[in-house]
Parts: sequence; structure tokens; C-alpha cells
Amino acid sequence: MKKLICFLLAGFLALNVMSQETESKGYLGLMLGPSFPYGSYASSGDYHDGYAQTGVNINLLTFGYEIWKNLGITASWSGMANPLDLFGTDGTMAVGNLMIGPMYSFHLSDKIDLDLRLMVGYTTEQRDVDFYETETANGPSWAAGAMLHYNFAKRWQLIMNLENYQTQQDIQIGKDPKVLLINWSFGAAYRLR
Repeated sequence: MKKLICFLLAGFLALNVMSQETESKGYLGLMLGPSFPYGSYASSGDYHDGYAQTGVNINLLTFGYEIWKNLGITASWSGMANPLDLFGTDGTMAVGNLMIGPMYSFHLSDKIDLDLRLMVGYTTEQRDVDFYETETANGPSWAAGAMLHYNFAKRWQLIMNLENYQTQQDIQIGKDPKVLLINWSFGAAYRLR
């Protein structure tokens, strides 16, 4: 995993160095915000599956870069944690992932951009419930959403992201809950050339 992260960072820096244009074509940022479960994963869902409550999501690294005519590549390294109420027992469901995919950028004005993003990735899911062993599983996940950028300085921007995140790992005996989250996050990003 460390090698993959180092490889991605080196690639992002190479793109920045190779670009000779003065216009910003990408970003590298950090975001934080609430994570809302929905459907059968939410605490209001089905008795057998529904137990997650509003939690937190943190995006330690979010990246986007336009390659050709508003089309580009996006990536993220993020995690979410939601409190659980499993049949009256407290716990936490945590999800960490590394994702990558395409993006399409709209330049709405000199200061405002909008990116539509679709990513797939590798996920580690961990459930920790009082009086039970901590359980962990790994597998695929996907996310689709939109990110709004406000360019307040030559090299800096404020960002807001709204995404639908889904994964389902084999973490328990019987039917596994499908993790369904709406993540709304805010942060800042460094603008890449």
C-alpha cells in the first residue's frame, strides 16, 4: 500500500512539473465532514441490517487532474466511521479505502469549477462491537459524486464534495450489511499547474 501511495504521489508531481501552462489543471487537497448512512444500512432501516448512525468521513488525500478537454483523472485516500447500535449493543463500523477513476470538469467561472467524479477502489472494512471480536474484511468499493471548487487565491482553493459511497464486504456469518453512505465534506486544496 505504501508503494502504491508513493507511486501515485510521484505521478502527480510529474504531471505538475511537465505542465508548462499557467492555468491550473488540477488539485491536491484534504477534506473532512459528516457521513450519513441510508437505506438498510441506516439505523432506521431493516431490523437485521439497519444499525449505522451519522458518523464522520475524512479524506486524507484527494486529487484531480485534467488531462484532455475537461476529462481527467481523480483519486482519493479516505476513511469513514459510523457508530452502530446492533440490537442494543454499541459499536463502530470503519471503512478505509484507496480509490481512482475518471472525472469531468466544468469551468463555471474564473473562480468556480465543478468536477463530476466516478471512482472504484480497494476497501478495508472493520466492525468493532462491544462484547464481540473485532472483524475485518477487504474488497472492492465505488463512489460517485460532485466536487465544487472556489479558487480564492492563485495557488489555493476551498473545496466541497458530495458523494454516494458503497461497498459490501464478507465481514460476518449470514447476510452482510451493504455499506451505503452519503458523504458531505469540506476542505482546502493546493492548485496544480
